Amino acid sequence: MKGIVLAAGGLIYSFEGQAMVLPLENKLKYPRDMLGLTGVLTTSMNFIIIIYSFIGFFGYLTFGPNVAGSLTLNLPINLFETNYLTE
Repeated sequence: MKGIVLAAGGLIYSFEGQAMVLPLENKLKYPRDMLGLTGVLTTSMNFIIIIYSFIGFFGYLTFGPNVAGSLTLNLPINLFETNYLTE
């Protein structure tokens, strides 16, 4: 269950740009170009999914299964000591 909650948070963050959909549609010269198979919304969401998939795939190839599900879980417990006391 913990993994599902962590993944949901990441997905929500990734796609939070949805608030820009209506203003973007209002600014288009032809608002009907927003939807459809080759529309602006579909094309941009597919592009984002492809980029995230490539980053995830190559990140897994690079670091293997030893990486936590979220970037912040990979940080040291006490980041202040790690950054400032070692200098």
